[in-house]
Amino acid sequence: MTFDRHRGPHFSSPHNDPLVVELKVANALMHRILVVTESFADIITRDCLKRLKHLGREIIPLVHPILEVNPTGVICLSLQFGDKPKVRNLEVDFLVLDVATASNVILGRPTLHKVKVVIASYLPQLQYEADDGSVRKLQGDQRMARECYLVSIRPLVEHSDGQGLIGQQSSDKKPWVVPPPPPRP
Repeated sequence: MTFDRHRGPHFSSPHNDPLVVELKVANALMHRILVVTESFADIITRDCLKRLKHLGREIIPLVHPILEVNPTGVICLSLQFGDKPKVRNLEVDFLVLDVATASNVILGRPTLHKVKVVIASYLPQLQYEADDGSVRKLQGDQRMARECYLVSIRPLVEHSDGQGLIGQQSSDKKPWVVPPPPPRP
């Protein structure tokens, strides 16, 4: 992976944005795919499946829930990295969650390892091994990453009682203060 300031992708810097990409999932272009190297599973939301027009017949129920948020089940969907002719096609087992999230899909270690992904969070981009063995680049969408962030913090801001939550100012005029938790009785 090389870094060339003059020929590289254009993005706002400095930044601390997550890597959010677009990929084809079940032959439909899917936006707001969050790449998370810390996730032990690939995850898709039930709402996303509905928009893909999947009726849920292919969801295999889980007998033993493995998360604090109980997954509905597991579904196998096709996933395509990149554009033709240099693509990587594979089948991915996604945990299906019935929760509202800012992203449609979370790509975790299982898929990232299969595709031999290398991430450059600064750029933001990733490189992957295509079906023909060549190395290809996939550019992240910084604007979409920031939109996902704003959607995810909106409940914090909307439910603020004016006591210093995110987006509020404390009495000493320091912006972006998060108050300490109240003392336990």
